[in-house]
Amino acid sequence: MGFSPPKPGCRRCPRLVALRRKCRIDFPAWHNAPVDSMGALDARILIIGLAPGLRGANRTGRPFTGDGAGGYLFDMLSRFELASGTYDADADDDITLHGVRITNAVRCLPPDNKPVASELANCRFSCGVKSRLCRDLKPYSPLANRPMMRPCIVLVKNCLCTLPPWWGT
Repeated sequence: MGFSPPKPGCRRCPRLVALRRKCRIDFPAWHNAPVDSMGALDARILIIGLAPGLRGANRTGRPFTGDGAGGYLFDMLSRFELASGTYDADADDDITLHGVRITNAVRCLPPDNKPVASELANCRFSCGVKSRLCRDLKPYSPLANRPMMRPCIVLVKNCLCTLPPWWGT
């Protein structure tokens, strides 16, 4: 099975579809659709967040872009030479990722930024591909004297359910 980005008209989660429709009325110039991942499929590090934020990825269409967390994340990636360019709160900046892929466990904006279990499960169809990506990633350690790490960074505890059982915790 090959990689397929989220479909713009995904209807798997009625609660998220209803919120997306409301946002399209309230904020017609915004992305207001499932948010695709950012970065190469052959990246050696995968960063998984929980879900798009209202004024972040739901507005810009790019994970961790437009909200407070994005500034911190892209700054940290730049410090470790995993990103280059200048981050901007809009997706029209010149940020480039190096060996990193960023995604969310849930691809659509959830009410109060709190997805429920069924929404996490419904997005698993695309997360399964991400989990296989994690399994196939090459071990990577930025510090030579450190043991090799599994290169998947989960930013929110609820996202752990998107990883396969063999990944461990």
